[in-house]
Amino acid sequence: MNKCFQELVINLSNDNLTLLTALLCDQNPQSWKNNKQLLISVSPRLTLEMAITQTSPIEKNEIPDPNVIYKALKYAVCLKEQNQPPLKIASNY
Repeated sequence: MNKCFQELVINLSNDNLTLLTALLCDQNPQSWKNNKQLLISVSPRLTLEMAITQTSPIEKNEIPDPNVIYKALKYAVCLKEQNQPPLKIASNY
């Protein structure tokens, strides 16, 4: 596992890590609702939903699968490594 990726996950609180694990194990509407505003990067400020929108835009009521979540976390790691702000695109929400 990439060192920066490990650091990103390690920096999540136990509660947030539990929420993210629940979403990865059981993609259900409540898990997604609990996780979409999860702050996965402080600098640049990025929520899980924002990262997913940038990497794999999903339909409004679609629950992201683990591959989509992985891409989003990887995106956050890349932004952190490059010290870049997230791209701004129109949201479909």
